[in-house]
Amino acid sequence: MGSVTIIQSASGSGETLASYRSDHAVSYWPCDDASGDLTDSIGSNDLSTTGTPTYAQAGKGGNGIQINANGDFFSAQSTDFSPGLDDFFVTMWIKTTTSGTKNICNFASSLSLGTPNAFIQTQSATYGRVGFNSSAVGIGYNPSNFFNDGTPHHWAWGRRRNSSGYYEFLLFIDGVKVCGFDSVNNPDLSNSYFVLGRTAGDTVLDGVYNHVHIMLGDGSIPSQAILDAMVTEHD
Repeated sequence: MGSVTIIQSASGSGETLASYRSDHAVSYWPCDDASGDLTDSIGSNDLSTTGTPTYAQAGKGGNGIQINANGDFFSAQSTDFSPGLDDFFVTMWIKTTTSGTKNICNFASSLSLGTPNAFIQTQSATYGRVGFNSSAVGIGYNPSNFFNDGTPHHWAWGRRRNSSGYYEFLLFIDGVKVCGFDSVNNPDLSNSYFVLGRTAGDTVLDGVYNHVHIMLGDGSIPSQAILDAMVTEHD
């Protein structure tokens, strides 16, 4: 996947993965539920189920949920995890053998995001894209050419204000930055929905998802050492 891009956290070099999560994590869904909604194990924001996902499928370091088709998704709306205008970072594991062409994880002002062409975005031809809609409907990633190797991979994406005053949108796969861009615009994601899966569009990414975290606030985009610890956490 090429050379590692070093990223810097505002929180200092003595940080551990545990202290990073203690400072920033607001919701965590292991996704090992046997049925029904996905339980938030550190907060109070269970994700409601829509469609017919498949439960108790082998994922990274335990079971996960398989999103099978367009219209299968999990969602919740809460001020607890809504980034507003602040920095945020979302991480998860995904194992898949098929590709998809629409956003599959996002923050949004509504559950319908429209088409990827409505997004300001950047993409890696191999790994996916990250982007936002200028009318503040959402942010997420849109993989078009996925790994399709049946192996879980660590996906992490987020937004931060950089030292130049721009808003930086980033996507990492297995600890490596695969795409990103700067923008003077920054969608206000106050009281937004968090959506795992695809509510509308063409082809959904059929895969097993688990260990989904949301981190908020300054320093939520972690150092490379913390990102590497996330990638090896469930080995």
